[in-house]
Amino acid sequence: MTYPTNQIPSINPQNINLAFPVGLQSAARDPTASDNTYIPGSEWQNTISKTFFKCVSSTIAGAVWEPFVHGASGSISMLTANSGGAVGPSGSGNVNIVGDGTTINIVGNPGSNTLTASLVGGDVAVQTFATNVAGPVAPTSAGVLDLNASSSTYTDGTVANTVKIELQGTNHALFVGRGALSPATTVVTGTSGQALVSAGAGADPAFGTLTVPGGGTGVTSLTAYSVLCGGTTSTGNLQQVSGVGTVNQILASRGAAALPVWQTNSMVFLTSAPPSEGFVNLNLANFSTFLRYMIVVENLFPSSNGDTVYMQISTDGITYINSGYQSGVTAFNYNSSTVINYNSTSSFLLCGNCHATGGGSGATGSFIFYNSYYPALSLCGTCQYDDTGNNVSTTSLVGGICSAATQAVALQITSANGGGLVAAGEVSLYGMN
Repeated sequence: MTYPTNQIPSINPQNINLAFPVGLQSAARDPTASDNTYIPGSEWQNTISKTFFKCVSSTIAGAVWEPFVHGASGSISMLTANSGGAVGPSGSGNVNIVGDGTTINIVGNPGSNTLTASLVGGDVAVQTFATNVAGPVAPTSAGVLDLNASSSTYTDGTVANTVKIELQGTNHALFVGRGALSPATTVVTGTSGQALVSAGAGADPAFGTLTVPGGGTGVTSLTAYSVLCGGTTSTGNLQQVSGVGTVNQILASRGAAALPVWQTNSMVFLTSAPPSEGFVNLNLANFSTFLRYMIVVENLFPSSNGDTVYMQISTDGITYINSGYQSGVTAFNYNSSTVINYNSTSSFLLCGNCHATGGGSGATGSFIFYNSYYPALSLCGTCQYDDTGNNVSTTSLVGGICSAATQAVALQITSANGGGLVAAGEVSLYGMN
């Protein structure tokens, strides 16, 4: 490299004591202020450090030298990036280092001879990513950090500048933990209606039938309308009574070590009724499985003193038969041996002449009614009441048949003789097997 020797640069107006023209000098040291005999623009190379200096100014007071190339093995005339080829200095000897303005900014400070690089917005770049296991993880050379999900999670980058980590697994299944630093897994789904049953701290829960200790029954199905009973132990599966029985059967105990069973009861309460508008009506059609009934009367008082209390049958529940009866009452006072007889062909008599409401006891007794034609419907029983004449307790034996019907669907109790009605009392009906 050569320079003209007869040109004195204008930046040195003194033009004195400049012994050397513009050129390249070399020495085994760096230039100092005392090296002021060189024209500005002259270059100096330290042959040991390989550093180049340029003379900025040179006066009698001294010279100013600035380094412009450093290197241990020679001068640098090009900068090479990852792509785009090598970049050399401009005509003024500069290589411009600039940011893209989007992610990185480069700020130069001539006063301190520095270039400062920073992220746009002042954010801090991710250098490493800490994890619970192994790590830390550094980005790739391209600046990418992969967030790879496991079998139980996935990542979602749909939203800008956002990474969502979501759980994933078998459709409709539940997640089960696997302890610290272990990914969760899913429990296989059960069938519809099953419960999630714990297996304790050492095993996964599972879908299944809820047992008694957990508040369940321990069984997967039950017989419709069957009675439910406890198991053979306090935590055993529940049991059911065999079958559902038949109409009017009762559930009978067989002791502490066996299930109860359905049994036919000898007598079943069906209904009770007080007088309504002077009559007591009993509908047998609601209890057609019985052919025998017990009729219990309690303190039936006729509205007219001296009336008898009687019963008629109906085959349609509307019209009551008043013929075809052969009914009689044999009555006697408690303090007399005299027997009094009453009879009727229009109804079943239940008692003799009874004291009316307001004094004494009304007709009270029980009767068996056979609602089957053998060869006629029949009624028998006993009744106690206060006799009208003596106003003393009277006992009567009642019996009779009715051949005008083969089966009754309703019974009606009222009083007669004076045309009166039943004024008070109650009648209960029981079915008998």
